[in-house]
Amino acid sequence: MVTAPPRPARAMGSAGSSPGTFRRGRDGWIGSGTVATVMLRAPLKDLAGGNREVSIDGASVGEVLRELERRHPRLSGWVLDEHGHVRRHVNVFVNGERVREDASVEAGATVHVLPSISGGWR
Repeated sequence: MVTAPPRPARAMGSAGSSPGTFRRGRDGWIGSGTVATVMLRAPLKDLAGGNREVSIDGASVGEVLRELERRHPRLSGWVLDEHGHVRRHVNVFVNGERVREDASVEAGATVHVLPSISGGWR
């Protein structure tokens, strides 16, 4: 019989949102209890199988982005560098505020991942 680990005590969100859920993964129970919606634009959307929105579980921006790359391996190297840090040319916003990878992510948050656009005249 498989049972879920006890959930941490948490208050309901300000909008009445409930905490996230735990799920069974290959390596045991997965889930911080925080589910965010990650918004992707081209070219990242295309590398994520055409998904513009992806629901991801994670307590911090770094956790969310690592899980995003795990689920969509074609994104590997586009968002995080070889050390697992957000690339310099990628901007991450949580609920409209630019954040670093160690920023916390609340349940129901919207995370925008925007690669910088470069190029132009020669």
